[in-house]
Amino acid sequence: MLGCERRLPIGLVQWSELVERRDLIAALDRIFFESSATQSFANMAERAAFHDRWLGRYREQCSNQFWVAVDREQTGVGYLAGTQRSPMCDQLCADHAYYESEAFAGVVARFPAHFHINVDRAWRDRGVGGALVAAFRDACRRAGLAGLHVVTAKGARNIAFYERQGMACQAEAHWRGRELVLLGERL
Repeated sequence: MLGCERRLPIGLVQWSELVERRDLIAALDRIFFESSATQSFANMAERAAFHDRWLGRYREQCSNQFWVAVDREQTGVGYLAGTQRSPMCDQLCADHAYYESEAFAGVVARFPAHFHINVDRAWRDRGVGGALVAAFRDACRRAGLAGLHVVTAKGARNIAFYERQGMACQAEAHWRGRELVLLGERL
């Protein structure tokens, strides 16, 4: 487990390094659904597919790029679900159709790694998210990647967080009636 540079009362650990996961799964699933912009689902199958698309498959298929922040009691307080593989050639992201937009397709090659991040409301604005991004960024640098990116809604509150992490808007796209932005950072 890695300690945080800012001496936060948390630790960071990669999912692949964890032996006991059951309690963490429940905590991270709770954080995921509480943080999601989508709060209602037609049925449990739709809810399960949503979970798999944005969290579950990353946790299972990219376990060494899935970072968890835990408090002193080893309770999950946040996570970063990432992959170092470009979404343009990764089956993991085959249903992330916005990458096919002309605006994003040309940019992703310069910023191949991407991630999704959520932190428990009680732990926000305390450096947890920044520590998670720093851990992922460092792993991407060690892997020799050109850059990393996130996609979010244009005007979303989280854009300021990503900008504080050193990311900047690289492209905008109109996708299924939504305005999206791709923020990237060169490594």
